[in-house]
Amino acid sequence: MPFHRRYASPLDLTTRQARDRNFAFYGQDSWKPTERLTAVVGLRLDWVRRFDNIFNVTRENSRIVQPRVGFSYLVTRDARNVLRGSYVRVGEQMMGRDAVTLFGAAGRAGFVDTYDLDGDGTFETRFDDPARTGSLAASEFDSNLHQPYLDELIVGYRKQLPYALGIDVAGIQRVYKDTYGRIDINGFYPAGPNQPFGGFGKVDPTRGIVYQQTNNSWSRLNYTALEITATKNLSHGFQFMAGINRQWQHISGNWNPTDPAMFIQPSAFPNNKLLYMPRGNNEDNSLPLTSGTTVHTYGPTWQKYRLNFGGSWIAPYGIVVASSYTIEAGPWSGAIVDTIDDPNDPRRTLFGPAIVVSSTGFRASNPLTTGMRFVYPTRGDGQVMAPPVKTLGLKIGKKLALGGSKQAELAANVFNLLNAGDFTQYNYNGANEVFNKANYLQMRNQQPARALQVTLVYRF
Repeated sequence: MPFHRRYASPLDLTTRQARDRNFAFYGQDSWKPTERLTAVVGLRLDWVRRFDNIFNVTRENSRIVQPRVGFSYLVTRDARNVLRGSYVRVGEQMMGRDAVTLFGAAGRAGFVDTYDLDGDGTFETRFDDPARTGSLAASEFDSNLHQPYLDELIVGYRKQLPYALGIDVAGIQRVYKDTYGRIDINGFYPAGPNQPFGGFGKVDPTRGIVYQQTNNSWSRLNYTALEITATKNLSHGFQFMAGINRQWQHISGNWNPTDPAMFIQPSAFPNNKLLYMPRGNNEDNSLPLTSGTTVHTYGPTWQKYRLNFGGSWIAPYGIVVASSYTIEAGPWSGAIVDTIDDPNDPRRTLFGPAIVVSSTGFRASNPLTTGMRFVYPTRGDGQVMAPPVKTLGLKIGKKLALGGSKQAELAANVFNLLNAGDFTQYNYNGANEVFNKANYLQMRNQQPARALQVTLVYRF
């Protein structure tokens, strides 16, 4: 029995037609103020303009200034102890997959959804979602929109030890600023938490949520890391390298001004686990109505630690043995959420009716009456880290001298020797949702199985 019908008009339309450009200038200089000190200073300037050819709307017209300075100081004259540091501001590249390219100012069909809620054959409930217009497209972009950027500070110390050993220790502080963000410019949101939603119609009474592309001035992503690298140069037929990375991250600031979580669970904002990827346009609704949103369960940027070990040995009789071993922390589950199923529960009804009606009679869902809730006091609490991903590789080869400069090498390479079967991601379809019995804390993307590769190299 049909219960939902959707109509679209027009069925054929142009959805993207943009003209973007980026002109950049970069200059750098280095000099030695003293015998032991080398200093570097540089500056990059970018002029970015993005224009929509469908509605003749300027998406972005901005400039970003990116200074960078650094130094290297020989603590001892023999260069066995080196102190270094750098500061750099790096702007987001202009690319075809970022938030501005994929957002708004594009041709979009109008949709009419009708529902037969009581099963009597009459589709009595109707929702209209009008097509996009040029006047609306002009308001979809903040006039001060500009490229996001990050500030990065690195301080490191390298020491050379006997037996061709070297160790390098570095601290890194990185802050992602002014990332892309979206705010709803059409809703009448309450002045504080636990108050009813005022409906839609602030800029257009015939629509529901109307997002405006802007820069996120309300929160920042903060990354701090300790990196240790140990190396041994080739001597006596042996060399190795080990790298250790331990990182800490957190989000500072506050909710997106029109994020439903701002009014439903304002104190749950802190998060020091999965922060998702920093490209933006992913935090305008932290309590989505539907399952399967990767915004909550996918974040390869924020692994807790990574250990890398590698070495090679040129053994007697032309035999070469090499190995690599990697241990990487498993991904975080994302903020754990559950749902309040009863639409008449006071925790939902205090935000007003589930359907709001504008002055023109336009009907839309109330974004604050969602039943989604964070389970723990904050988004960082209760997140589950998956088991670490361990990968061991091994190579055994034999070099054969064929006379003169000719040489052959026969080798066998084994990938993932332990065949650990670890997973690198949580399931996209609700792995952080307690009520999602099929996918809660389930994994996806298992590492490749053990594999053998035989190679023959001939050099002449």
